[in-house]
Amino acid sequence: MKIIVDKLHITESLTRLGGVETLVHQLLQGDESSYGAALLDPPETGIDKGIGLRAGRHAGANMIRHAASNRFAGASHLVFHNFAGLMMLSGVVPHRRKCLFLHTNSADVFSILPERLPYLDTILVSGKDLENELHERFPQINVPITAVEYPLDDRYFEAHQRMPSPSLVLGYSGRLEVEQKQVLRLVELCRTLTILGLHFRLEIAGGGNALGELQRYLPAAHCCFLGVLAPAELHAAYKRWDFLICTSDYETGPLVAMEAMASGVIPILPNIPCQATELIKDLDLTPYPRGDMAAASRLIQKLTGDRELERLRKNLIAQVANRRITSFVDKINRVLEESAMRPALSKTPAVPSGLAEYLPFALRRLRNTHLR
Repeated sequence: MKIIVDKLHITESLTRLGGVETLVHQLLQGDESSYGAALLDPPETGIDKGIGLRAGRHAGANMIRHAASNRFAGASHLVFHNFAGLMMLSGVVPHRRKCLFLHTNSADVFSILPERLPYLDTILVSGKDLENELHERFPQINVPITAVEYPLDDRYFEAHQRMPSPSLVLGYSGRLEVEQKQVLRLVELCRTLTILGLHFRLEIAGGGNALGELQRYLPAAHCCFLGVLAPAELHAAYKRWDFLICTSDYETGPLVAMEAMASGVIPILPNIPCQATELIKDLDLTPYPRGDMAAASRLIQKLTGDRELERLRKNLIAQVANRRITSFVDKINRVLEESAMRPALSKTPAVPSGLAEYLPFALRRLRNTHLR
């Protein structure tokens, strides 16, 4: 039976474990009028109020549109996370307004946005830095842009006891990829920590195409791979970690850094513009130069011997204490309500056609943006 929803959040996946997926889950849980649809997931996602639109590995864009048309009779707001489904589904799900929610400042976003602007009524972005960058790059934008701060799951605000360890425990959580995440820098990090004489264990949570290289080059005596962790498992891992390592070239959150802060874990961050580095500006915690693992290692060494370490942990927890899901949902709902009260700005793109629309995505050697 077809359903009508108020807010339909469209994303590439609901079942992968990543920052965007976590935030969409929070929206579905925290807002009774929100529903989710994923382009690349099978119909049974196991997510409350969330469905996958891809019947199988051989499904192409036309089959995904057919699934969306059969499921949804309409929506007040279509919210496209990182452009997912904007061109593919706008023409088949009746709606009043279209919203883009950007969670990344990767280079392809800035090349895609100009051609997609005519199809948008409002834009949400993850953090003030990204909002400012969009205004600087595209002064011609006439679509309202609103920055929102990432929330944290309520479990991070519960009192918790850190698990003691005889040695230093470092953690990495995220996609194991070279593009953006630059995870092979962990190899250099381990090398320089060893040179400094630190006794440590590095726990790596996540999966990705760089997993094999990491397993090959990281010292087995110091490193263990936890695989992709469910939220409750990751929450338990934070209780073991002394430091969280971020090796990325660019981020807008990252959400894992703020989760770590709420757990009393000290984030070791590169000096890149993002929500997490903004949060630590007022604390005695200086980001290291991007890509400089020797500097990151020296920072860990310095902090390990700091007599004020426990005070720093408490200050980190205090910095994220107001990041509640209810505030996040309320702000998004206000933005969408304001959009609904203004005249519609967006056009609806024509439904794409052609042979490629029937081919499985694995066979379509096109830009990733075609999915979006």
